[in-house]
Amino acid sequence: MKNNKILLLLIAFIILFLSIPVKADYTPESDYYIMVVNDYFKKTEYKDVADIITAMATHESGWMNSGSHLCRNNFFSLKGDSGHDCNGNVCKKPICKMRRFKSITDGLDEQLKYFQDYKFPPDRKGFLKALTCVPKYTDRCVSYAEDKEHLKHISDMIYSLKKRDLF
Repeated sequence: MKNNKILLLLIAFIILFLSIPVKADYTPESDYYIMVVNDYFKKTEYKDVADIITAMATHESGWMNSGSHLCRNNFFSLKGDSGHDCNGNVCKKPICKMRRFKSITDGLDEQLKYFQDYKFPPDRKGFLKALTCVPKYTDRCVSYAEDKEHLKHISDMIYSLKKRDLF
């Protein structure tokens, strides 16, 4: 009986441990992709919020280290794929629904188009407000991200990027 309780506790601990998300950390290789994203948006009408957009991509892609994001050239987790992993195998995980782009620039072009199509203002105040209530939807408030803490994560990421002199 005592062994069963220990076994159940061990199983519960393993399940709990496996369900805790692992946060990716900064690596020197992150710099290249961070600069590519930041430089790209600095050349658009969103130049004044390029740091916010870069922080979004850095947060979403785990410091630009997520293999699932890198192999798809999709740092913003734009959805739309039929559900294949990076090797082309059928995959039912939510991450496999991310679109795959031929190049990083193609992925960034699509994110730029998203901001334009959904009427994100290019000024800081308007852009941040749009993240909590996308302007395209005039009849209701729809958030850019499902995570209620999204703006806090983006703010923390901007701080981390500035601390590393990446802006």
